[in-house]
Amino acid sequence: MPYDLCNLDEQTEQKELTQVQGAPFAIGAGFNALSFKHTMYAGAMDPLIMVDHFTMTASTFGPHAHAGLSAVSILFEDSEGVFNARDSLGNDVGQGYRARLVLGESNGMKGAKSPALPMTIVDVNLEAGALFEHQMPSGQSAWLLGIDGAIGIRNGDATASLKSGASVSIRAQHHAQDLTVSGNSKAHFVILQAEPLREPFVQGGPFAMTTEKEVEAMFAAHAAGELGSLDDL
Repeated sequence: MPYDLCNLDEQTEQKELTQVQGAPFAIGAGFNALSFKHTMYAGAMDPLIMVDHFTMTASTFGPHAHAGLSAVSILFEDSEGVFNARDSLGNDVGQGYRARLVLGESNGMKGAKSPALPMTIVDVNLEAGALFEHQMPSGQSAWLLGIDGAIGIRNGDATASLKSGASVSIRAQHHAQDLTVSGNSKAHFVILQAEPLREPFVQGGPFAMTTEKEVEAMFAAHAAGELGSLDDL
């Protein structure tokens, strides 16, 4: 069934930031991840559909299609090795480089612009006893993932403690929101922030469409070779 995000009351102030633990899964011997899906957050993850925090030590994914969604990969600064993702549009990222991907704006600084949905991604390493401040613009939601250590989060009157492998979501409001993060010891966390789409959708693997029939059509188009090919580059 479609996941209807249009019925959410954006006027309601979020008073609790509930910690959501990622669901572990593995593919073969070279891919281990914690998975966070939109169904875990009662609509508050919008516009994100899913996030996987993974460690990959061997090639795992062969060529595959995406439709109705944009895939974003973040390589953390302490990652070992390299990451290579190539698509049928001619984009070829990460080979021979160690990089951190940062999008949008925070604290007066500007990163790269997203080629699709405007989004802010902030990758933060927090020193013990430090305080990180970030302002969420009106109309934008945020999703935070703890990578290492433990942090305290405050958003208006709402607070939460976040440990590694867990996440919290913050709903969009009609006013700007101050977000502060602190920790008693070193910590690593990520903020993903964007304006909710509030659109109903059906997800089938790498496809996110409006109806089940459209998802089935995408699978058929992919099987027929109609979604592009890496061999053409």
